[in-house]
Amino acid sequence: MQAQYIFTVILINKIFAYRTSICLRKHEEFSLCGWKCPATCVNLRLLGTNKVNCPSVWECRVGCQCSAGFIRDEYTKNCILVQDCPDKTSCPPEEVMGFNLQCITRKRTTITNDIHWEYYDEMPTYENVPETLTG
Repeated sequence: MQAQYIFTVILINKIFAYRTSICLRKHEEFSLCGWKCPATCVNLRLLGTNKVNCPSVWECRVGCQCSAGFIRDEYTKNCILVQDCPDKTSCPPEEVMGFNLQCITRKRTTITNDIHWEYYDEMPTYENVPETLTG
């Protein structure tokens, strides 16, 4: 029984060490529950204009996120300091702004192998966010 407990603890430590080391970019860390609308250089500039808001419903996003004090630059995909953000208010070419105020790329469907854009007709603002998201 004690051996099984020790084995379980060692296994959990190994899994945790692996999962936290899979983020390869500088200033990134693995998160089991990161916000789906993290700050980026583009959405930080948009949030100051047009009354653009992130959806208020909290949903976890598992994966790599920028470490504290850093935000994602959509053009390089690296985590940088806020003062180092380029002066851009739009997504890189071939990307569009998604509902969670993140630049997203084209997706390829597995059924028909057709390419489609995942986007919304309007930029999300407080006025056009569905009522279920605003309370």
